[in-house]
Amino acid sequence: MTATSNERQPPEVGTPDAVPIDDPQEPGAPRAKALMADGATPLPPSGPAGPRLAESTGHSAHLAAGVALLWVIWHVVSPILHTLVLFALAAVLAFALSGPVDMLTPRTGNRLLSIVAVYLLVGMVIVAGIS
Repeated sequence: MTATSNERQPPEVGTPDAVPIDDPQEPGAPRAKALMADGATPLPPSGPAGPRLAESTGHSAHLAAGVALLWVIWHVVSPILHTLVLFALAAVLAFALSGPVDMLTPRTGNRLLSIVAVYLLVGMVIVAGIS
């Protein structure tokens, strides 16, 4: 049988062209099996010697580096953790009370007076709620 421009003949077993790959002109075609000299299909690589060995060791190294970094950060932050928590609570309180202060500022004409009034009012509410 002679091959025309549109037809392809399969390679003969034992030739350098005996390992066909996906045909770029036929997208979606199933991947062809590799042919060995005796016509048998070789088994895929298995076990840790496969191509994912380098990826898995890379992920392990990144994980170990991340854990070490978290350990260092914890040991640096732990002595001042109480201070950082107080600063965070102060920031939340200031953000929460900025709305009432902004609403009271046009009435009083003085922002400092509005801040003091709102903080005193909130402090009295908290003390009344505790007792």
